[in-house]
Amino acid sequence: MANFKVTKVRQVTLAVHKIIKNTERYFLICTPIHEGKQIDDSKRPAMLCEAIDLESGELGLLISPTVMTKEMFEQYPKDGYVGRCFSISFTLGKTAAGNTVNIPSIAEIADPREVEESLKPSKPTKPTKLEAA
Repeated sequence: MANFKVTKVRQVTLAVHKIIKNTERYFLICTPIHEGKQIDDSKRPAMLCEAIDLESGELGLLISPTVMTKEMFEQYPKDGYVGRCFSISFTLGKTAAGNTVNIPSIAEIADPREVEESLKPSKPTKPTKLEAA
């Protein structure tokens, strides 16, 4: 069985896109942010969305911290962020109560696929014969 071809039929689980602190990542948001499954009774379920990592092309789950979720909901009503591309990074900060929180930096960016398409040279057209007037 050394030589066989694998064909995926269905992706059952998705990888989780990890955003390392102080590192900018680029994503295309594919689904609305929603509540994930309850895993631990002592914690609220995570807020998640499916996103494509624009650098690797990998579809995965993006965990949305509370501040990021609130900002996306406020800035893009009715799931208006879906289908848009974003630059996202996190830094650590403190609340007034002294709790450590992730502070997101979110910027909408142009879809690189559309930018790339617009930079392609247009195809030259063949000259046509002038018709007699």
